[in-house]
Amino acid sequence: MSYEYVIVGGTEKAATTSLYQYLIDSDLFNRSIKKETDYFRGAECSLENYLNEFESTGKSLYVEASPGYLAESEVSAKRMRIVLGDKALVIFILRSPLERLISSFKFHKSRLFLPRNMGFDEYIDLCRSYEAGIGSEVLGLDKWFLKVPDAGLYHKHMIDFVENGYAPHVVEFSKFVRKPSVVLDDILKELDVSTVTYKDYSFETSNKTEAYKFVMLQRFALFLNDSFEAIFYRFPVIKRLLKKGYWALNKGESDGVSVSDENLKWLKEFYQKDIFNLYESGYICDAVRDVWLSSFSNGSNKR
Repeated sequence: MSYEYVIVGGTEKAATTSLYQYLIDSDLFNRSIKKETDYFRGAECSLENYLNEFESTGKSLYVEASPGYLAESEVSAKRMRIVLGDKALVIFILRSPLERLISSFKFHKSRLFLPRNMGFDEYIDLCRSYEAGIGSEVLGLDKWFLKVPDAGLYHKHMIDFVENGYAPHVVEFSKFVRKPSVVLDDILKELDVSTVTYKDYSFETSNKTEAYKFVMLQRFALFLNDSFEAIFYRFPVIKRLLKKGYWALNKGESDGVSVSDENLKWLKEFYQKDIFNLYESGYICDAVRDVWLSSFSNGSNKR
């Protein structure tokens, strides 16, 4: 297969930012102007307009990372197929659904999308109510944040891509964390550019969620980050230095997350079938399946 586009399509809070940074640092790609174009979540899509989302550097490959594609697969998979056909390599990094859900909750709080004093159990109660059919306007949160548990039903969403003719390149999160060079080598081999290696590359983690002390400082920092995103991806060392100084000033104490036995039971029932479907489809091995399922143990409700 001859690919022209690399789409890191999910999942949220599973190192998609790090993978995107590692890929663009290879200098093989026309990088997207913003990491998350979210283009195929839009209403009208065309190849001409999609290419406007990228820097034009004369390279034959394009790369972007929009983890919302997996969460909104019913829309994004169809539109991607119409515009890109079979020229896209779609990559999904899959993380333990419970770990991803907790990380997403902390991330959305750090981005000021959720109330600072909201507890995880309170948040899950709202998500459960949304799943039960209560509208987002009644619950007081945007539906995107109420749909976060559903986004962890990976098999359910990946089927939309399979039915649209894609064979997703699936990466398990913990393997990527442990052996990023192996994962990258596998991706480059699939792109038929295996001569590039990451032997002497420094794998720095991107977009790590931190707790903050002062909300106004956090708001200003988020504004700067969003305003200069393209520059920071081009010169990641600058962003690392700025972040180091910023967190020395505004890093707060990380809050532990407590999950009630009732919510942990609901989450296990919510995800269990999908996890087995992933295993039976060959997307995860039995060891990963067992680790993910064990995370819902009632004896492990403080995180």
